Amino acid sequence: MEKADIEKLLIAKQTDLLRYAMSLTRDTDKAYDLLQETNLKIILSGEKFDGRDFKNWSFRVMRNSFVNNCKRNDHYSLYEDLWLEQCEFRHPVYNRSNDSGCNIKDIYNALNALPAEHNKAIRLLIIGLKYQEIAYIRNAPLGTIKNRICVSRVILKQQLKDFLHYRG
Repeated sequence: MEKADIEKLLIAKQTDLLRYAMSLTRDTDKAYDLLQETNLKIILSGEKFDGRDFKNWSFRVMRNSFVNNCKRNDHYSLYEDLWLEQCEFRHPVYNRSNDSGCNIKDIYNALNALPAEHNKAIRLLIIGLKYQEIAYIRNAPLGTIKNRICVSRVILKQQLKDFLHYRG
């Protein structure tokens, strides 16, 4: 298919693509970024389109971009510890001046104490992904993901029980 034809089809599907990007990201700015990335990939790889169903093909390009971005962001979470070491939390809720408060570092330590697969699953849930999306990204059965998240919640509740009972 010619590049001009691809561009016409792409322009006609912008509303549908933006709507789909919003459903994936749940954030307006991220949705527009994902839409822009998808548009660029479609324009650059238009020769790969077989001419059958442009909407499904463009949605697949967007979905793959979203999943790749999630996987990339999962690797960036390794740098959170370095960031925490350099930050000082001076807000009274974050600093533990008595035994009833919880430090942000305590929360991150509790997350990091989880087994690796549990940690990755719960972090993806925290950023707002659905169970099905997490299963797809982690390449694991849906039941396994639900179990990992359930176990993670139990462990986190146990480790942070003092904070959960704090009423301020």
